This record gives sequence, C-alpha cells and structure tokens, in this order.
Amino acid sequence: MKRLTAAWFAFSLFGIAAYGQVGLSGRVTVSGVALAGARVEVRGVGATRVEWSGRDGSWSIAGLPAGNVTVTVESSGCVAQEKSVVLHDGEMSLDFQLSLTNVRETVVVTEGLLSVRSDAPEKSQTVTSEQLRELPSNGRRLMRFAFLSPHVRQGIGLGGDGNDSNRLSINASSYRHTSYMLDGAVNYDWIYANGPQQTVSVGAVDQFKIMSGQYAAEFGISTAGVLTVTTKSGTNSLHGEVIGFVRPSGIQAQAPLVASGLPRVPNERFQWGGSLGGPIRRDRTFYFINYEGAR
Repeated sequence: MKRLTAAWFAFSLFGIAAYGQVGLSGRVTVSGVALAGARVEVRGVGATRVEWSGRDGSWSIAGLPAGNVTVTVESSGCVAQEKSVVLHDGEMSLDFQLSLTNVRETVVVTEGLLSVRSDAPEKSQTVTSEQLRELPSNGRRLMRFAFLSPHVRQGIGLGGDGNDSNRLSINASSYRHTSYMLDGAVNYDWIYANGPQQTVSVGAVDQFKIMSGQYAAEFGISTAGVLTVTTKSGTNSLHGEVIGFVRPSGIQAQAPLVASGLPRVPNERFQWGGSLGGPIRRDRTFYFINYEGAR
C-alpha cells in the first residue's frame, strides 16, 4: 500500500510539472538578414531557458510553463533587445529584429503577445490569473468568468446532474456543442452533465481561455466553442494563499413579497481552502497543491 501511495504521489508531481506547457519559437534578423548564433534567453515562471538561433535565424524552446516571461536576444555587434510577454497554451511565435551598433545598449519592449494574432484565424479571449484573483466572483465559480466574452451566454436547460450553473452557450449555439479542456486534455462530460467533467478551484487556475471560432484542428471536437483551462505550476519561490468565505443565513433580510412571520429560507454558504507552490529542485522540478471545500 505504501509503494502504491508513493507511486501515485510521484506520478501526480510529474503530471503537475507537465501541465500548462507552451512552445515558443521565432526568428532573429538584423537589417532584414537572418542572424545565426544569437543568444535567446527566456526568464520567468520560476525558470530560465537559453537557446541559440540557427542558420536561418530561427529558434525554438519547448516545454515552457504558461505565464509572464521576459525574452532577451543578444548578439555581438548588435543592440540587445528584450520583450516582456504572456505565454498561453499551445504554440506561440515571437520574432526579433536587431540593429547594428558599436555601443552596448538594451531596448526594452513590453507587448501583449496575443492581443491580435496575425498568424492564425482564431477568435479567442484569455482570462489571466490576475483577473481571476481580482475580479469579484459569487461562489468562486470558474466558468462564470466565461461571460467576460461577448460570445458567451447562459445556456437554457439542465444536464443530467440537474445543475445548470455550467451550461454555457457560445455563438448562440446549444450548450451541448460547447467543449471543455483541462491542461490540454478533453474535460467534457457529454452524456451526464453536458458540462465540464472535472471542476478546478479558481486558486489553481493560471489561465482561462474562451475560443469562439476558427480554432486549430486539435480543438475540433466542438462545433460552437471551446473553454480551456491551464492550471498553475510551482516556481523557484515559495508562494500560496488561504481563502475563507462565511455567509450565515441569520443576518440576511427577508426576501421581498414574503409574508411577515414566516421563517427565513436557509441560505448559508461556507467556503474554505488554500494553495501552496514551490521548488523541489530549483529551475527543474516544482510542486503545486490546492484544496477548496464548500458547504
């Protein structure tokens, strides 16, 4: 039994480390000509990765965690250039155009990488971890953040589980045609609930993406739209949070149009939980755990 528990824990850590990985690639040029041997460094989300451009100026780094990163490109005789971007799930592209100089200086560019995509016809909107943390949320229900997209509305009808809170319609299609993905895997219960099969705590989500049309073939299981969730991973620094919410029914006013003297309808709600992430081996292996309960 101990061996099975240890094996399960090791497998869980491996799975957590593999979640939310991004492939980042691009091309380095100087005065319109491909630049070979340029040093490309990606810093952020608890790790640093280095790659060099090839003969055609292209470079590629796989297995990056989603989140905020800084990409710096340097080459002898050129002005170093630095870009701060936000990595999302899937393959992403970022090009650099350097200029020649005899004086060493750095150009810092801050840009939103996915504000407008010119390399794909995808229509999507991303809800970042900052938005999930700072925007108000009744009941901390993750799928309610999908309403930040103008393409999403509440679906009409109950699933087999009798709960309509996760019935979301995209582009006025039936909620049955809305698909759900979790860390790159299909998370759609199309038989029982017509909604996400596994729910994730808001505190464990790094990015929440709403794709409403023209997405890649890898998301082709849906005819309306796809809601993808990327979970958090640990970093080199220890970080976490504790949450608590208490709503006793005794302090609430009586509902409108209710005859006086009738007892209040019970409406208590208690939520509690927390998360913790950190390094197991710096720059290589991390852990992230999360728990949330509700009654």
